Parts: sequence; structure tokens; C-alpha cells
Amino acid sequence: ALAYARAGAASAATLLLDELFPLLETLTPTTLNQSASVELAGAAVWELRQRSYADRCRKLALALVDAGTGDYVTGSQALTVARMASLLENRAGAAEWFARARAQLQADGRRPLCAIALVDEAAAALTAGASVPVSELREGRDLAAELGMTPWVRQAAALLEQAERTLPAGL
Repeated sequence: ALAYARAGAASAATLLLDELFPLLETLTPTTLNQSASVELAGAAVWELRQRSYADRCRKLALALVDAGTGDYVTGSQALTVARMASLLENRAGAAEWFARARAQLQADGRRPLCAIALVDEAAAALTAGASVPVSELREGRDLAAELGMTPWVRQAAALLEQAERTLPAGL
């Protein structure tokens, strides 16, 4: 689903998510690869901005956090919860979980996901009409550039341009 979402094949991604979520909801948080499945599904939901899946995915990710299962190597439960909170327009929840994700990813030395979290947090803030942490967005852009993450560098640059055009406090 994530590969389809990133390739711009939203309908194919949605078909897979329609099949995947009912299955994921039958499994326990400690089921082998449940963490990977939820985190990757959450990334697809985020890429598609599919609000219709956000609450289901948030509940699955929170169950993983509560069970203490730990992140899959390419994902982050906290980042998944943050993204879903953003899609559900829960600004306070999104801010809390983005901060948790960044702290965890930095502590673990997971630099690529840290760059992604910084960029995603700025995207969430802009969508919500909130102030964008420009210094953190620049940090995410620079880290993505250092790591050769060209699509995220481009996304961060576009977000920076948008943030600089946006007046603070709704002015």
C-alpha cells in the first residue's frame, strides 16, 4: 500500500488498505510483524492523507505503544500516532506525539526517520494553519540532504517556501 501511495496509485493503495485494516484489527499487538504492518499502513495513510483510516490506525499504533512492542526498523509507532492525530485534526495530540517521535528517534540514532518526522511535523502544522517550527524544518531539510534523501529535501524546501509566505496567527 505504501509503495502504491508513493507511486501515485492512490486507488490501488486504498484497495490494499481496505483489505489490510480488518485483518490488522483481528491481531494482537504482539503478533509477529504487527508493528511493521501498522507502521507501514500508517505511512500509506499519511501519504494518501486518508482521514477515513486515521482513527483505526491510531488505535492500532496506540495498542502497540501500550504493549511495549517497540518500533519496526523502518517505522515509528510514535510517528504513526502523530500523523494520525494530525489527520484527525487533533493539534495538541499531534504536537505531543511528534515531539515524542523526534525524541525517541534522536535517542535511537535513527536519523532518516528523524528527518522525516521533522518534515512531517511541519506539513501537519501548515495543514492545520498553525505556526511552523521553521528552524526544525530547516534541520529536517539539512539532515535529509546530508543523508541523500532527495524527495524529503524537495518536500522540506516546498514547505519552507510555503511557511515563509504564511503570516503568523492567521494574519
